[in-house]
Amino acid sequence: MAGMLTRAGRATTAPPCGIRRGGAAARTKTRISTGACARHAAGALQRGRVTANLAGHLHRLAVMPRHGIRRGQPHWEGAVLKEAFRRLPLSLSRKYLLGVAAGLLASLLAFTGLFLLLYQNQLQDSQARAAHQFGQLLLLALQQPLASGEAGEIQAMVEHLGRLPGISAVLIADAGGRVRFASDVSELNRHPLRDRRPDCMACHRLPPAQRPESRFLTDAHGREVLRSIVPIARFHCEGCPHAADPLLHRGMVVVDHDAALLRRQARNTTLLLMGSGALVLLITLLGGWWFMRHMVLEPVQRLNAASRRLGRGELSTRVEIPGSDELSELGRSFNEMAEHLQQAIEEIAAREAFQQALIDAVPDGLRVIDTDFRVVAANRSFARQADLPLEEIVGAPCHRSSHGRRTPCPPTLVTCPLHELADSDTPLRYIDIHRRADGGELDVEVYAAPMQLEREGETRRYVVESIRNLAEEVHYSHEQKLADIGQLAAGVAHEIRNPLSTLRMALAQLAQADTDPERRREYLELVSHEVDRCIEVNDRLLHLSALPPSHSELVDVNRAVRETVSLLNFEADQRGVRLELDLAPDRPRVIATDSEIRMAVFNLVQNAFHAVPDGAGHIRVQTERRDGRVHILIDDNGPGVPPAQVKTIFQPFFSERRDGSRGTGLGLPITHSLVKRHRGGIRVESSPEGGARFVIVLPDADHDQGGTGG
Repeated sequence: MAGMLTRAGRATTAPPCGIRRGGAAARTKTRISTGACARHAAGALQRGRVTANLAGHLHRLAVMPRHGIRRGQPHWEGAVLKEAFRRLPLSLSRKYLLGVAAGLLASLLAFTGLFLLLYQNQLQDSQARAAHQFGQLLLLALQQPLASGEAGEIQAMVEHLGRLPGISAVLIADAGGRVRFASDVSELNRHPLRDRRPDCMACHRLPPAQRPESRFLTDAHGREVLRSIVPIARFHCEGCPHAADPLLHRGMVVVDHDAALLRRQARNTTLLLMGSGALVLLITLLGGWWFMRHMVLEPVQRLNAASRRLGRGELSTRVEIPGSDELSELGRSFNEMAEHLQQAIEEIAAREAFQQALIDAVPDGLRVIDTDFRVVAANRSFARQADLPLEEIVGAPCHRSSHGRRTPCPPTLVTCPLHELADSDTPLRYIDIHRRADGGELDVEVYAAPMQLEREGETRRYVVESIRNLAEEVHYSHEQKLADIGQLAAGVAHEIRNPLSTLRMALAQLAQADTDPERRREYLELVSHEVDRCIEVNDRLLHLSALPPSHSELVDVNRAVRETVSLLNFEADQRGVRLELDLAPDRPRVIATDSEIRMAVFNLVQNAFHAVPDGAGHIRVQTERRDGRVHILIDDNGPGVPPAQVKTIFQPFFSERRDGSRGTGLGLPITHSLVKRHRGGIRVESSPEGGARFVIVLPDADHDQGGTGG
C-alpha cells in the first residue's frame, strides 16, 4: 500500500483539549497538559475503524443495475451446471452438503473479498484521518511551547512523542523546510526538501491543491510509514516570557506512523473476520446436514425402501412418516397409492382366476393366439390334449404345442387360422391332426373365430380356437351305441321270451304219448305261430340295422313306425314312460329306404326318452297325411327346447339332456341328414303336451302318383 494517496476529510467538530484555532486571532482558552493531549491523539489514532461508509458501499452494490440481463432470457449455463450436478455419483445428502458448502463458500469468498477491498480502503481512510487528527492534536499540544519559544521543552516533547507506540518519527520544520525539532536528533537542522529526499518529493511533485494531508510512503530509513503533515498557523501567546520564532509560524509538524503495525492490525482483523465466516460456514453445514439427514433423508429412505418392496410384489408395504409437513403428506399419499394398487391387483388377479376357471370348465380345448403366433391364453383341456403343462403352453408359439414345430406351419400344407382369418371375420371350421408331446397324433375338429381388442390406442387381432378331440367323440359314440344296442337287445329279448315260453309249453304237451291228434294239431299250430313271432322280431331288428340299398323303395310309414316303436316298448316300461302310437288309417307311403326311416324314428324316440321324466313321461308317435306330404310327429312332455337352441340343435356334437347323461350329439344330425337325403325336412316346435315336438316331413308317394293309397 506504499505510495497510495488518501485524502482525509477534515474534522467538522471542535478540536479537543479546549483550544480554539482561528488564524491570527487564535487564542488559548485554557492551558492544557502536554501528556493529556498526546494520549488523546494516540487514542484517536487507535480508534480508526470501519464506519457507516461500509454499509453505504454495500447498499450501492446491492442496488446497482445488472446490465446485460433481460427478463425471460434463458440461462443455459445454469441449466448445464444443474444437469452436471445431478449426474454426480453421490447420495442426496452428499450432494446437499456439497451444494450448500459450495454456495456458502462462494458467498463467503465473494463477501470476504468485497469486505477486504472496502475494509482496506475504509481502514486507510480512517487511519489517515486519525493520523491527521493526531497531528492536529500534537500541534495543539505544541502550540504553547512554540509560542513561548521554549526550544528545550519542545524538543523534549517531540522526543517523548517519538517514543510512543506506533510512532516512527516526529519532526517540526520551519517555513524554509529546515528541521528544527525531531524525535531522531540526527534529523535536526536537515533540509529534506532542499535535499530532494524521495519521501518529500513524493508529495511535492504534485500541485499544491492535490497534495494529501496523509500518505503511505517509505521514509529515509526505508521504513513504510503513514506520514501526516499539519501546517503551523500564526499564533500568539499572551504573557509568554519568550517570543516565538517567526519562521515557525508557516512551518509544519510531520508525524510518521508505523505502517507495519497498522497493516498487522488490519490483517488480524481480516483473519478474525475470515475465521468467523468459516465458523459460521461450519455451523451452517452441520445444522444443514443434521436437518437434511433427519428431516429429509430418513423419510426419503423410508419411501425408497417401501417403493422397492412394493416393486418386488409386497403389496402390503406401507410407510410411516410422522409429522404434518410435505414429506409426511407424501408418505400418506404413498400409502393411499399402495392401498389402491393392492386392491386393483387383487381384483385383477381374482378376475383372471375366474376367467381361467371359466375356460378350464369348458370340456373342449381352448386357446387364444395373437398375430405373433403366441398363445396368450389356454385351458387345461387343451393342455391334456397336448400332453403339456399349461405354463409351457401360454406364452409359447402356437405351432409348438399343436404341431410340435419350431417354425410356423406352412399355410399351403396345414390349415393355419391366423392365415385364413387375416382378412376375414367369418368363423372357420376344419379337421386337423395335432401332435402330442409324447409323439402321438390326435385327430381334432377345430372351430376358429377372429377377435379384436382395443389396447393402448390400437386394435389388436386374436384368433380363438375351440378344439374338440374326435377320438373322445368316437369313444363316446361307441359307448352310446353300445348302450342303445343294450337297450334294444333287452327289448328284443323281451319280445322273444314270451314266444319261446309258449313253444316250450307246447313241446312239453306234444311229448306226452296220450295226446289226442286234435290237441296235437293245435299245439303244432301254436308252435308255428310263436316261431313266426320270433321271425317277425328278428325281421324288425334286421330292418333297423340293415344297410341302406343303392336305390329308394316304397316304404310303408305306419309299419316302419309301429315295428320300430315295438322294439322300444321294453325300455319304455323300464323307464316308466307311456309310449303311445297314433297311426294314420290310410297307410301313408313314401319313396325312401325302409332302414333309414326306421333309424330316424328310432333316434327321435330315443331322444324323447332322455327328455321326459322317468315314471311320469309320455311320448306320443303319430303319422298323418296332409297337403301331399307325410308327417311323422313325436311329442313328449319334457321341458321343451329353448328358442336359443332351435338353430343349433341339429348341429353335430350338440347335446343337452334333461337326465344329465352325456350324449354324442350325433343322433339328431344323423336324422336330419337321413331326412334331407329323401327330399324331406325336420323341425322342432312346441308340443301340445307341453314339451317338444319333432316333425319329419316327407313327400307323399301316393300323392305324386295321383292316388290316395290304400
